[in-house]
Amino acid sequence: MISDFDNETVMVSPTWSASGDEVFASRFRPDLNNYELGRFALNGKAERLAPIKPSPDAPRGT
Repeated sequence: MISDFDNETVMVSPTWSASGDEVFASRFRPDLNNYELGRFALNGKAERLAPIKPSPDAPRGT
């Protein structure tokens, strides 16, 4: 298990980092009908690398 998201979270396109200590994957957000890219370290730390905007005119947040 690489994240503590609920069982309904859809993670797609997982790939290992070159060093082998992180997994990159996209998470589908059904409430926004879009994907965001995340990095998941084997130690349990997760980071959103490309969060999605809540609306088309909203600034991109982190």
